[in-house]
Amino acid sequence: MVPVFNDKKLEILMILGEKLSGDMFTHDDINLLGIISNQLAVSIKNAQLYKDKVHSERLASIGMMSATFAHEIRNPLTSLKTFAQLMPEKYNDPEFRDSFSKIVEGEIERIDGLISDLLDFSMEKKSSRTNYFDLVSLLDETVNYVKEKLDFEKKNIGIEKNYGISAMKMSGDATNLKQAFINLLTNGCQAMNGEGKLKVDINTDKKHVEIAITDTGEGIDPDDISKIFDPFVTTKEMGIGLGLAISKRIVEDHKGSIHVKSQLSKGTTFTISLPVQI
Repeated sequence: MVPVFNDKKLEILMILGEKLSGDMFTHDDINLLGIISNQLAVSIKNAQLYKDKVHSERLASIGMMSATFAHEIRNPLTSLKTFAQLMPEKYNDPEFRDSFSKIVEGEIERIDGLISDLLDFSMEKKSSRTNYFDLVSLLDETVNYVKEKLDFEKKNIGIEKNYGISAMKMSGDATNLKQAFINLLTNGCQAMNGEGKLKVDINTDKKHVEIAITDTGEGIDPDDISKIFDPFVTTKEMGIGLGLAISKRIVEDHKGSIHVKSQLSKGTTFTISLPVQI
């Protein structure tokens, strides 16, 4: 019998029969079995350490996600709670009703957006929705949607469109790509703190179509550039750091890539590259 121990606990007990030759086990055989036993013990220990490490990282990730999500949900809930507390005494004040009605609508929309981001990111399976669409029209429709939202919020942000092509037929998930564009456009607007210029370019070299979204915001610290597409990483006061991670996955699902260039105090450019479909 050859025992294999891990932290003084018996993990494996190897029971050996006679040699096929009928000979007795020699000292060399016993030494070899001892070496095998030690190697097995090391392998079992390493496997256990790896399992513990994965478990710890998973718990840490869940903890970070829960803390971040709870913090972001609590902020809009505080506004809603304040509104509910003040409503009985100020209900007849039209200015109060108008102001807080907009706040309530916005905060509910924000909570819904946070939940949608989390659900979108948790869906590891690629989208099975495929349709044919014009990429330029989809981009322009998305830009106009963001512009209307900026006008409604009275943000002093101008949008400049530079379309080097008038049309580009594509096959893919138009809904998901639109969400990726919204995430990047919104990210650029938030980087400018309510004032600046957002530039949207689309061009092609016949093999790839490139969409560049440039803001005139504060820029991204060089130390943060390599981490901005990681989930739950954010440099903003609001958000849970999933928008860019979701956008990256959507683009890669369409066999594309996304890159970022940034200069502090000057702005940031996100460039999406998608293969031209013939």
